[in-house]
Amino acid sequence: NLFAFLNNVTGKEISDIFDAEWIYEFLKEEELFGYKLPDWLNETIYLQLYDVAVHTFYFQYSTHLSQRLRAGLLLKEIRRKFRVAGKIEHESDKKIEENNRNETFFKLNIFSTHDANLAALMSALQVFSMKVPPYGSCLIFELHLEFNELIVKSFYLNETETENPIALKLFGMEQRLKFSVFEEKISEIIPNDWRQDLDIDYISCLPCLTAIHRHGDRTPIISYPKDPYADTSNWPDGWGQLTMTEPRIVDGMLNPSSHCPTAEKESRRVRSSPEVLNFQESYKDLFDYLTLNTGRNVTDMFIAEQIHDCLLIEKENGFELPPWVNHKVLTQLIKITANSFYFDFSTKLLHRLRAGLILKDIRRRFKDISADPLKKSSSYLEENSHPNTVKKLFIYSTHDTLLAALLNALGVFNMQAPPYGSSIIFELHSENESDHIIKAFYLNETQSENPWPLLLPTCSSMKYCKLGVFLHNTEELVPENWRKECGLPTEDQTPSSGLSECPPPLSLHGEDIKKTEEKHEEL
Repeated sequence: NLFAFLNNVTGKEISDIFDAEWIYEFLKEEELFGYKLPDWLNETIYLQLYDVAVHTFYFQYSTHLSQRLRAGLLLKEIRRKFRVAGKIEHESDKKIEENNRNETFFKLNIFSTHDANLAALMSALQVFSMKVPPYGSCLIFELHLEFNELIVKSFYLNETETENPIALKLFGMEQRLKFSVFEEKISEIIPNDWRQDLDIDYISCLPCLTAIHRHGDRTPIISYPKDPYADTSNWPDGWGQLTMTEPRIVDGMLNPSSHCPTAEKESRRVRSSPEVLNFQESYKDLFDYLTLNTGRNVTDMFIAEQIHDCLLIEKENGFELPPWVNHKVLTQLIKITANSFYFDFSTKLLHRLRAGLILKDIRRRFKDISADPLKKSSSYLEENSHPNTVKKLFIYSTHDTLLAALLNALGVFNMQAPPYGSSIIFELHSENESDHIIKAFYLNETQSENPWPLLLPTCSSMKYCKLGVFLHNTEELVPENWRKECGLPTEDQTPSSGLSECPPPLSLHGEDIKKTEEKHEEL
């Protein structure tokens, strides 16, 4: 009822207590400046508005997380100053002290802030009085030395004209707290890494972004004997039509089915392993059903995945699926397809040989950029056909299998087949020339602007990776000599023999963008 009333008399849409609190604050300012308040503001409305204002402060800082993120940094600074005053050395403060060696030691430290900050701090210390902090209100923390023991006393001055602040009992304890107890209690509220806990983007520059995306829609690669749409007239662009920059058989970086005898042997071992055979045994009835209806001898999950790929593309192109393709069959095929992507890239050796070259290229770029903030390294200049242009964006157009290989190698495969246009994104951030972090994302929908953060399990932080940690943890995934490890001749005979010979990713600037747009139209 109050909100409806305020809507009517103020002309502002009031939908929640936070909107109403804004009205209260505005009226309070006008009253303090001596303006006559509107006639509709009677005592009942005023008291309701005040109650609303109080509860906005209460609700905003009512959880441990909100207290930690909104009051934690100020408490951390107070704790540091008390440690310095009490000559308590602490490892976490040493770096701060080194940066402030010439700082004069003060006995009185005053922080000028806002009512919301006071409310957050009092809520965190469990002394919020359910009253709006007025102008000039103060939280006071005193550090006393009594009989060689450090004691903390706390007070709240909530009136500007009184000289008698109210003694506070923090956390419901005594008004006199031993500093060690005070420190222990507030340690639960102090964040170790505020940026990480808040989950905000680093206030940083973004010197490089790398995206590995699955190509757009294509025609089926292979059909099946009883396919009603197998006639080439249904597919005027041909089978599996895509524009290739490199023959599949030799593209070790962007095609996980390129010729690599060692990887092929490992794949055969995995496909004949008890785990795969047991999984396939549970779908034997489906394989028999597919064989009967497709005319193709479906003996394993990998042939079934090819059938599913063909059916999926036909459905996306508006063709009506055969009557035998019911919901149950499609559901089973979706699960089989997802598991085929998992099993095909389920071992460390397959990670190294099928995702290693793309990781090697990404790592090389990130190392070059982080080591050379001005981007003048030789590898950069060699790749850059425009001498004064620095490339920040690198795009690799590839296949669903490569994305699955990379996601498996990083330990973040979500057991879903990568759809058309899905992308793995690596961002290199820098706060300064020596401190770089990696943030990873997965965009698995072509129409979404909100990629999912990839929480890399090998990182100490689940929000981002220090560049050094990322490089260290992916080192074992990178082959020193891919051709040699694959069991191929080591002579430089194919473009995949070394990364310098691999097709470069798409780097966009100027005329390149125009050419890319034209190519997209063609595709």
